[in-house]
Parts: sequence; C-alpha cells; structure tokens
Amino acid sequence: MRSRSRGLVLARITCVIVLASTSAQADDEPAAAPRAAPEAYGSEPAPPHAAPPPYRYEPLPKPPPFGRRGFQMAVRSGLSFPIGAFRDRGDAVVGGRPEAKHLVGPQIPLTLDLGAKVTKWLFVGGYVSFAAGLAAGELSSACDDLRLDCRSLTFRVGAQVAYAIAPDDFANPWIGYGLGYSSVTVGDDGADVTYRGFDFGHFMAGLDLRLSRTFGIGPFVDFTVGKYASRTIETPAARIAADISGRSFHYWLTVGPRLTILP
Repeated sequence: MRSRSRGLVLARITCVIVLASTSAQADDEPAAAPRAAPEAYGSEPAPPHAAPPPYRYEPLPKPPPFGRRGFQMAVRSGLSFPIGAFRDRGDAVVGGRPEAKHLVGPQIPLTLDLGAKVTKWLFVGGYVSFAAGLAAGELSSACDDLRLDCRSLTFRVGAQVAYAIAPDDFANPWIGYGLGYSSVTVGDDGADVTYRGFDFGHFMAGLDLRLSRTFGIGPFVDFTVGKYASRTIETPAARIAADISGRSFHYWLTVGPRLTILP
C-alpha cells in the first residue's frame, strides 16, 4: 500500500516538472507580428500597370510569282562591238581591210525573242534582230573624203534555247544558246558591200528581275561567233556577188538591258 502511494507521488512530481518546462519555453519565444488590417472600403486602388502599345499590322512583302510555262517574249537592246575579221587576209581586199574594226563601228541592236517555256526552267524559241551603226576605220575615212553618208546595218534570225536557274525567285539568272543566219551591210545607198553567213553560236547569259507575273527586266550579255560565206558588192554601175575564198571567224559582243514579258 505504501509503495503504491509512493508511485503516485512520483508521477505527480514528474507532471509538474514537465508543465513548468513547457511554459518556460513558451515564454522565451517571440510573439507573432499582428496581421495587417484590410483596406477600408472606398479607398484609392493601386495604380494599374502600363498597357502594352497597340498592335500595328505590317503586311509582309509580296513574294515573287512562281515560275510559269507557256508563251514568253523578250526585247533586247544595248551596244554591239565587232571583233575579229569578216574575211581572211589572203582574200582580195575589197571595201577596206579585212578586220571588222576597219569596216564596222559599234552598233545599237534591237532583238525580239519569241517562244515558249516548255517547263518553268526551259525556254525554246527564235529571235530576229536588227542593228544599226556607222562605218569605221579606213572605210569611214574614205566615205568622209567622198562626202558619203556611210552606215552599217546588221540582220540576224535564228533559233535559241535558254535555261532559267531560279525560276521561282525574284532574281532569276539564266543562260542561253542560239544559232542562225546573219548579214551585215556597210556603205552608202549608192555603193555598199554586204556580207552573209552563219552564226555558229550565240552564248548568252543574264539576270531577270521578275517584277510581276507580266514583266521582268535585267541585264544580259551575248557573245556571238560566226563566219561570213559570201559577199555582194553593189554600185550604180554593177552588182558583183561571189563566195568568200578566205573565210574567217568574226565575233560580236553585245551588252545591254532585256525586257521580258511573261517571265
């Protein structure tokens, strides 16, 4: 009985000690900060954030038209420069020395290309060209001495093909090849000399700026290789036509602008 009462006393002492230590720790902890009072009803609200600038629509640049097939036409012009000789030095010299620069000066050509694009890359067609200029070199001096109005005229006609490298782009480089008949006449209305022959190759290259589906424009270069086979001399008294025995290659270099319709 005595031992049981002693256990109860010890248990009470233990509880008193635990409660005392717990209240001491609570007294040592700082008190929590009081909660901020809510804003009074009807007070000024906080200023809003600045609004983003209004959206401004800017249209995208119009893309170039896609490459097309079908009819196509182009007009070329510029300056043509003769190089080489119209006949070999072994041939009889008639109408000046054989070199082209002593017969014909630079010319202004007008060339019409007609055909179709069988694919958007490949053009097949023909060309016809007229060019006009003045006589040059010794022939020009002789005409001045005789007070003659000497000029030079060139005519060409033939077939050609052209390949478009970037048919769907705004800037479309292209290369081409052509061949056909050609003639050049030098002199005055009363007396002139005409050379006729064959152009073995028109080696062409250029750049088309495709402004729309209807028009394109850009530069081009044409290097022509040919050989004249016959010559006709006309005067008020007689007309002499004969083959050229000493034939020689001649060349024309043409540079200028090109206007394309339906590029």
